[in-house]
Amino acid sequence: MSHRTISALLLAVTMAALGTVGAHPAAAGGPPRPRSVIVHQPARHGPVGVVVLHGLGGSPERQAQVWNATADRYGFTAIYPSAAGPDRSWNAGQCCGTSARVHRDDVGYLDRVISVARARYGVRTVYLAGFSNGGMLAYAYACARPWAIPAVYIAASTYTRGRPCPGYTGRALHEHGQLDQIIPPGGMAFAPHLGCPLLPVLAIPGQLSNAQVTVRILPGRGHSWMVTSPATAWAFFGAGR
Repeated sequence: MSHRTISALLLAVTMAALGTVGAHPAAAGGPPRPRSVIVHQPARHGPVGVVVLHGLGGSPERQAQVWNATADRYGFTAIYPSAAGPDRSWNAGQCCGTSARVHRDDVGYLDRVISVARARYGVRTVYLAGFSNGGMLAYAYACARPWAIPAVYIAASTYTRGRPCPGYTGRALHEHGQLDQIIPPGGMAFAPHLGCPLLPVLAIPGQLSNAQVTVRILPGRGHSWMVTSPATAWAFFGAGR
């Protein structure tokens, strides 16, 4: 089965399986619209899946452009969910956008996405990778489901649950550009553009007090996936297997 066929098939299966869980309202009060999910499963692959969460306003398609080549090289299944609402935001506690304001159940949505990936595509071990608002949700999901996610990779993000997370005992690698002006590594008491406080990234290990958290501040980098993010994430995930 080709990559394109697998992607299209999982999209159809996921939309049917999710029903209205995590769906977002249609315009003019219509029925909820299921969110799209793209999966890239190489012809030769193992039992590992990486769920890649886009940033505020991002898309699964853009994440696939960044991550698919690494999935092909190392033989893992890459899963790209889609955020909801007109601003394509994730609810990660204090941030972001409409999803946080309406308390959208994005943890429940990821539960269903991961369940479909396990049942239909043989994924047994699941890791999370998230950029910006997607990284916030990766932290939030690991804290809500600490038994399910052995490791997370975070880029250009911060921790926005608003309370500590002593229950997560896995591993986290957080890479952050020193020049990031959207989520400054030093944090902000209140970020008007996001509508929430931003915790300094070096304070994140104290929030996940029982996890193994590594924070890397990268000189000369701004607010983006790092060019090496997919390969770095895969090497980090592999170190614990």
